[in-house]
Amino acid sequence: MPAHLTLPSWLASMSLVDSAVSGTVLMLSVLLGVVALARRRSRRAALVAAGTIAGSVLAAALALTALLDLGPGVGVAVPFAGRAWVVVAVAGLAVGVAAIAGARWWHRLAGAAAAVSAITAAALGVNAVFGVYPTVADLWGRPAPPALADVASGEHGSVEAVGTDYVSTAAGGAPVPAAGAVVSATIPATVSHFAARPATIYLPPAALTAHPPVLPVVLAFSGQPGSPSDLFTFGGLATVLDTFAAAHHGFAPIVISPDQLGAPSSNPMCVDSTLGNVDTYVATDVVAWAKSHFRVSSSPLAWGVLGFSEGATCSTQFAVTHPDVFASALAISSELVPTIGADTVKIAFRGSATEYARHHPLALMHAHGPFRDSRVTFVAGEQDPLFVTAARQLAAGARAVAIAADVLISPGTGHDWNTVRWGLRHGLAGFFGHLGLIPAH
Repeated sequence: MPAHLTLPSWLASMSLVDSAVSGTVLMLSVLLGVVALARRRSRRAALVAAGTIAGSVLAAALALTALLDLGPGVGVAVPFAGRAWVVVAVAGLAVGVAAIAGARWWHRLAGAAAAVSAITAAALGVNAVFGVYPTVADLWGRPAPPALADVASGEHGSVEAVGTDYVSTAAGGAPVPAAGAVVSATIPATVSHFAARPATIYLPPAALTAHPPVLPVVLAFSGQPGSPSDLFTFGGLATVLDTFAAAHHGFAPIVISPDQLGAPSSNPMCVDSTLGNVDTYVATDVVAWAKSHFRVSSSPLAWGVLGFSEGATCSTQFAVTHPDVFASALAISSELVPTIGADTVKIAFRGSATEYARHHPLALMHAHGPFRDSRVTFVAGEQDPLFVTAARQLAAGARAVAIAADVLISPGTGHDWNTVRWGLRHGLAGFFGHLGLIPAH
């Protein structure tokens, strides 16, 4: 959608995840369906209509079961509500088809409207289940972030041995903006030569002053398929950070969301392999770039990683592979092991199962442990059983090598952006505490 066109505020803020919205549209579809199918000209026409609808609904339910439960699936659990909304869409289409045969023109018109309404209700319902677009403004699209050079011009460069005493480095009396800024920047792959897309970066209000204080840094990773901006676009990360900054005198982490994929459909698994040197890109190139462009501490206690899904797996890998760089992690819906499917070993590790196993997070924990001053929070959606199990296994493995680890379960959510937003709201307290921004929880 054209982001340069501004929506009215009342429309932009309209919720697309409120059940009342999808429920209202569904009720309209039902009423239109009743009109479309009412007063069939013959008993035979009524039976044909009923059979068309019932058969379509049954076929849709069986197809979903075969695909998601008996077949290869999609890699994550799809909640019952999501499946039900797909069946609603099929039922609406069936009503539209059934209204064509043996009907007057207004029956056909009502049938077409019922089908459109059912599909709209289903789209709203599925969106609510997965939490992709919370409001109309999110669906409409937001302006592309400006370039970093157009926003930040204050002092920069890492500061040695500051630790987490950020407040003492602030310039007294300096005015602080009311909100942070989301910007874009290309981070050169000087050492890794990884073909990364531009990063999306959040600068807290304190970082936008002429003499910014030393601030912590968080590297944030979206899932796959995805883009560096996804945690901001769909996860509401900037809003969460602005809210935190408003309550803490403008202080919040500088959040850099680099590209760990290279392309939306790619998954190099955040390791150095034949698919690209992603580990080197993140832990060397991105970290060096951040230290040269912002006023940050060089202490690992001031650095953290967070991510969702594949990005959460990356966060876990980076935190346990580079404890000398990252002391904190927030992993939302992390996989137990990185994977690109049945051919992972062949494609990425030249056929070496041993090399692949070495990059499993639990193996990395034991290889680099015991740890000092490391903390990881694992989050998973209650309706995402595979990833709930993974979170608990990863946390147990982390505790075994002296990592402070906890597990948070998001009630009523699955492998979706609802879990991400819940995880950010409930997981950042301990995460920011370990970064030294607030008392640790």
